[in-house]
Amino acid sequence: MSSFGFGTLTVALFALVCCSEPPRQVFLTLQPTWVAVGKSFTIECRVPAVEPLDSLTLSLLRGSETLHSQTFRKAAPALQEATATFSSMAHREDGHHNFSCLAVLDLMSRGGEVFCTHSAPKMLEIYEPVPDSQMVIIVTVVSVLLFLFVTSVLLCFIFSQHWRQRQMGTYGVRAAWRRLPQAFRP
Repeated sequence: MSSFGFGTLTVALFALVCCSEPPRQVFLTLQPTWVAVGKSFTIECRVPAVEPLDSLTLSLLRGSETLHSQTFRKAAPALQEATATFSSMAHREDGHHNFSCLAVLDLMSRGGEVFCTHSAPKMLEIYEPVPDSQMVIIVTVVSVLLFLFVTSVLLCFIFSQHWRQRQMGTYGVRAAWRRLPQAFRP
């Protein structure tokens, strides 16, 4: 507080000193950068040094659409790092959009201005998993071989039973009679 006197008139001046460091760098990270449709990925926005943190809002964007927005509150008055994270499932159309982060430091309530800084845009590589064609071929070949093996075993069994039945007769009586030595026959 300062005061100046001019005769009978005294004027008091109050000065509010506020330090601010607008966001100069905004970093965006996509993890993983190459993801299958339906799988999870994470977007992270990081501002290394900003003050005051309680006036900062980080918005994670897909194209012009806001996916997530985080406003920081009640922080210590010092340079701090700010981070916002958002997880999502990958959709086919995500590969056609840029992802970015917008950092807004709003000092209007403190008599200042609004500072906006964008991260560099990044693309997410989206792919659709395809079935492994080698595995399909292997399964098909094994299935055909198994079918042929089972069929040959069944055919061998059927033919051996047929041959056995012809040798022994319907009930095996005729074959047993032939094997019986003449001495025991009536």
